[in-house]
Amino acid sequence: PSSPPTIPHLPVRYEPLISLEHVNINAGGTWTEQLSRFWFSVMGGADDPRGAVVCSQVQAAGGPMQGLHWANFGLQQFHLPVGEPEDSVQVVRGEVGLAYTTEELAALQRRLEDASATHAVGADGSLRIT
Repeated sequence: PSSPPTIPHLPVRYEPLISLEHVNINAGGTWTEQLSRFWFSVMGGADDPRGAVVCSQVQAAGGPMQGLHWANFGLQQFHLPVGEPEDSVQVVRGEVGLAYTTEELAALQRRLEDASATHAVGADGSLRIT
């Protein structure tokens, strides 16, 4: 018997998501290097290759999905489908909050600045990424 696939995750001392499991966010019509850099380098997610398997299954069933990337943060995941209809239900209508230590938040802000990612610093020191 084969063993189950290993779930890629980051060796972090904390979990930036308290409890979400996963959330789907449409990634648009094309996966770009900019998206890859944002989710995996700037935000620090781990690239989970199992999304490609799920995408193949959706395509085999006739779904319009052109690609699927999973960004793991500890045991939490962002599912980022590519090529889904713009009016799809997979759009977050609100905010997702991530919890970071003070040091990790400062490092994230530096990565956002280095990537010229649009963000704002709140009066309480929080970061808002738009």
